Amino acid sequence: MTKMFSNFGEIGVSFFLVVHSALNIHLQNSDDNKLIITDLLGREVFTWQIGDGEEDISLNVASLLNGVYWVRVGSRVQKFIVQR
Repeated sequence: MTKMFSNFGEIGVSFFLVVHSALNIHLQNSDDNKLIITDLLGREVFTWQIGDGEEDISLNVASLLNGVYWVRVGSRVQKFIVQR
């Protein structure tokens, strides 16, 4: 994996921007309970219910085609790239 991190500011979401098979997300002080991944056309390709107290999430994105996607946690949105 390429070690490029991003940060969602006050909710402290950080993850690799370029991923191969897993998207690793660390949540800090987040009251949001849903994570949504969309493709460039805005179609939802994955959703995850965030459990109470859940801070570290590792999502298997191996089924996604190579390309650019968006991950949303609450009102925060960040782009990531699936590249194999």
